[in-house]
Amino acid sequence: MSIEGDLERALLDKLIEFSTAQNPTMPVAWENEDFTPPGDQIYLEPKHFPAENGNLAWKSGTEHSGFLSVGVCFTAGTGTPPIRDVVGALVEHFAKGTRLYKGSVLVKIEQKPSAGSAVQDGQKNIIPVTIRYRCFVS
Repeated sequence: MSIEGDLERALLDKLIEFSTAQNPTMPVAWENEDFTPPGDQIYLEPKHFPAENGNLAWKSGTEHSGFLSVGVCFTAGTGTPPIRDVVGALVEHFAKGTRLYKGSVLVKIEQKPSAGSAVQDGQKNIIPVTIRYRCFVS
């Protein structure tokens, strides 16, 4: 696999670990795959946003950085307190300093993830959680 593929897979594998640890398992709406929202059940909607790569010094390697945005989605009109517990658990799961390994890459979560305000999109509300990372490859 490529560095970019391993990097994204490391992040998404960690998200799968979170979703399958929930009771019941929390569905994930994967990008570019058909998905039917599961009624009133909470589900996750990840989107990966890689930033521009940085070359730190001549022949010393490349810094890959960016963020994974995970929308915690729920039916509009159902309130937010229980959803905030899921958001908090997701923030804890991707704690600052977490190290993720995949193939030849090490991805490090650089800061505590940030949770945004709920945004309504049609019949669903989304609370975005932003997970910032860095990865150095030589």
